[in-house]
Amino acid sequence: MNLHSRLMVSYLLYPALRFVSTLWLATQLSPIPLPTHPIFTPRNVSVIVPIVGDPSVPFLEAISAWLTNEPSEIILIIPEPNKASFDTAIKSISPTKKSTEISILTNGPSPRKRQQLSLGITSARGNILVLTDSDVLWQPSLLPYLRAAFQDPSVGGVGSLTKILRNSSISAATIPESIMHRLFAQRYRQLAAMSVADETLTCLSGRTAAYRSPTLQNASFIHQFTYDFWREDQLSDSGDNAFITRWVQERGWKAVLQVARDATVSTWASVSTGKLARQWVR
Repeated sequence: MNLHSRLMVSYLLYPALRFVSTLWLATQLSPIPLPTHPIFTPRNVSVIVPIVGDPSVPFLEAISAWLTNEPSEIILIIPEPNKASFDTAIKSISPTKKSTEISILTNGPSPRKRQQLSLGITSARGNILVLTDSDVLWQPSLLPYLRAAFQDPSVGGVGSLTKILRNSSISAATIPESIMHRLFAQRYRQLAAMSVADETLTCLSGRTAAYRSPTLQNASFIHQFTYDFWREDQLSDSGDNAFITRWVQERGWKAVLQVARDATVSTWASVSTGKLARQWVR
């Protein structure tokens, strides 16, 4: 076989070998077990949620699921014009679910996501900060499994797997649903494989991730996170999860993935390619 033929064979085989090796490595990542004597309890957890717009049906479903996990507090950071509608929405929550303190913070008429997160982080009182999107549904067992990662004193951040929920009124998967399902499956295979291979992660999901409060509650992080520029003079308002993951690991903490089935979070698939594109930009 001449050199050209060998190069062609290598070119054709490489993607298949990479896929197989990634798939195998991903299967080697074990769930972090629940501890017999947990260091942290739900009362050590602050949940931070940046939101744009008025309270939606997915948000009301999501906050009900968060409250089932009984964190110490939930901090909602919203645009100023939407405060009245959120006040009304929070008052409608069943009194049996109000053992958790719910705070509503405003940050101008059109706040950037990083500004919202920074305000929530500096206001939180918990030892563990959980950053989550406003439409993400949690299982009742999520927080115990995320807290389990912090039994290891070297862990600074932990992420969970995400499941895509389909619109049940549509018989076949839409194009955005198919895209999201495929991308999520590929993303988590790669993250799990990376975690096994070299114990690092490129990015904990912004949909739900938990961090030790000292990793984020310091002036240096808040300043660099809020004033992160690209093209020299443009404030970056995307890539917040990648920035935080990188920050945590560069300071000697480990970022890990909790792959326990009971720690999976869920989010609704986008119903249109336009909405999917806006989510990616956000």
